[in-house]
Amino acid sequence: MQNLQYLAFLLLLLAACHRPQHFAPIHNSLNNEVSGLSQDSGYILKPQGLALLLRGNFEGIYNDTINLEYYSELKDTDTIGKYYRMDNGNLFACIKDIIHSGSGAGHLMAELAPDKTMITSEYYPNGMYLCCWNNMYDGFRRQGPYYVLDFCGTGSGHCSRGSYFMKGPGDNHGVNITTYIWTSWCTGGKNGLLACRLNSSPEFKRDTIIMHYTLQHLEEKRNDKYKVKSTEKFDIEYVKRDTAWVALDSTRIYEFPL
Repeated sequence: MQNLQYLAFLLLLLAACHRPQHFAPIHNSLNNEVSGLSQDSGYILKPQGLALLLRGNFEGIYNDTINLEYYSELKDTDTIGKYYRMDNGNLFACIKDIIHSGSGAGHLMAELAPDKTMITSEYYPNGMYLCCWNNMYDGFRRQGPYYVLDFCGTGSGHCSRGSYFMKGPGDNHGVNITTYIWTSWCTGGKNGLLACRLNSSPEFKRDTIIMHYTLQHLEEKRNDKYKVKSTEKFDIEYVKRDTAWVALDSTRIYEFPL
């Protein structure tokens, strides 16, 4: 148990490193036309995404050199991002970075004026690959009063998801919460190692996020199938105090399996 607690602490520490440090304003030096994006929410296709990425702020991360090798493999009809219209009329967009060599699973988050002028942008690295995303856009969504961006933790027989809950662009006081874990080397059982699967659903009450967790221990069977050996349900509350978030009953977090 002590080893699991130590590893869980490292997981949370690594997740915290994904928190953006700033949301720098940028200037539109390129005359890239962006058509569409006129609904209250919608998807961003490859041509639209390219125009936005060419305006994005990658200062300190990449130089001005772009690599369109990955870009050329995609079709113009491929969806590489998503956007939502905010209460102020601007758009909050998330676009997969498809123009930088070695960009991995990173995304550009941007605030756009109604005329598609880019107001601010920030690059978010996202691990080795998107094991916790089904595609290039579903890890960005709106839940309750928050916009949520998922970060993936990857490893051998392991995939986890830390979800960053924020009120909008530039919200450096959001909270990163572990929302999903799958690992095939969780804990010992009679017939070998048991796998663990942690699922969750959020509940929002003013400045409180209540995470309802379901933890399952599973035994591997033939043909990569698993049998549920035990199920446990528990809740953890995240409360906002001043500009920081505090997890109540935080000792339960350190019992999370990896």
